[in-house]
Amino acid sequence: LGSIGGAGPEGAAALASSGALLAMARSTLLSRRKLSRTTAAVSRVALVAGLSRCTDYPTLVALFEEMRTPPAGPADPLAEGASLDDAGVYGALLRALASAFAENGNHRHDFMSRGHLAHAQLAAGSGPAAAEGLAKLNAAFPAQMVKAAQHSDYEGHLLSQLVDK
Repeated sequence: LGSIGGAGPEGAAALASSGALLAMARSTLLSRRKLSRTTAAVSRVALVAGLSRCTDYPTLVALFEEMRTPPAGPADPLAEGASLDDAGVYGALLRALASAFAENGNHRHDFMSRGHLAHAQLAAGSGPAAAEGLAKLNAAFPAQMVKAAQHSDYEGHLLSQLVDK
């Protein structure tokens, strides 16, 4: 955990591409085991720190697919047995994805075609950390794509505007 949380940019890239970051998340927070407050807190801090320097898209998208969207409203991040479903870690993941898209914009199409952009929009009501991460993620995409992801009937809305003219 300390290596992942304290890694520099080059070390973070190596940890992510080797699978260590994802393995750490799976063995601690994603395992859905009951964790003590201390273990959960240390794991979250290490994961957020690792994500802040990670731009490895395969690792990030795998983590995104394994996480659930945090529940709406404030949550106690240090609750006994808490899992990865909290807004702070989710927000860090969304910010990391935005950084990965800034490095290689080709990954945006893959992310959107998997339906992940629409799924990420669910984080809007999950607290300020998730909302901040979502804003950075949305900024990495053209505005039309974001609007389409936010509204399931966006295409119908555009067509109705054309018909009304």
